[in-house]
Amino acid sequence: MSGPDTFAFSVLVVTAGVTITRVASVFFRRGAARDDTRRDAAMEERLARIEHAVDAIAVEVERVSEGQRFATKVLADRLHQADAVLPAAGRGYDVR
Repeated sequence: MSGPDTFAFSVLVVTAGVTITRVASVFFRRGAARDDTRRDAAMEERLARIEHAVDAIAVEVERVSEGQRFATKVLADRLHQADAVLPAAGRGYDVR
């Protein structure tokens, strides 16, 4: 090969290399974007399940606290009723 032929061949190889590199990078970026979309959808589903679980836990905690309030009210009412029936017993007096 002579000088101009070698130069033309070198330009062709460099141009082809740059073109192939650009096309490959675009192709792989597009594939990564699809994976990100899939990951985002999976993340949204997971967050929705977590949100549902937290809501269910909040409802159960509210039910437990309502039961606790009810039990406390019943015990307090019993204490007040006992004081009303035996007023001296609640004050530390000896009632024999």
